[in-house]
Amino acid sequence: MVIKLTKVDERREAYRISLGGAAVDDLMLYGEAYRQQHGQTLEPSRLISSMVEEFMMEDKAFQRWKKCKRSESNEKSAAKGTVEQPSVIGGVP
Repeated sequence: MVIKLTKVDERREAYRISLGGAAVDDLMLYGEAYRQQHGQTLEPSRLISSMVEEFMMEDKAFQRWKKCKRSESNEKSAAKGTVEQPSVIGGVP
């Protein structure tokens, strides 16, 4: 068995969320599968943040929108004579 979540990046930012019922149970089971596959035990919050990050990276529509947004930002900055660095969204530059 190979789970979808890849090895976790160490860089993190804290957010507070609430999960209910089946999601909590499944998260605990996912943590066990992660430990078996990668040999590392992670806190549920670390699993959640990595899951969200990978979800956003794999969302092609979001990636196109983000690329367009960055282009618009850089075009506006270029018109002013400066180029802005892309913003960080959810820990993903």
